[in-house]
Amino acid sequence: MVDDFIGQGGTPANLRGWLEKRDSRVIGAVALAGKPYSAKLSPTKEQIYELEQRHSRSVERW
Repeated sequence: MVDDFIGQGGTPANLRGWLEKRDSRVIGAVALAGKPYSAKLSPTKEQIYELEQRHSRSVERW
């Protein structure tokens, strides 16, 4: 996938979901520009902990 700009990751996530529901397989993604905070797409340990507190440990399956 190629996106012109990444802000908080919503557009690539939505595009991936749309493609995969139509039997496509996403093997990579790139953005041409973005904000410095957008360079990190994986959640921090603290964010995972907060999600587990709200939604149980089943969030790990995601």
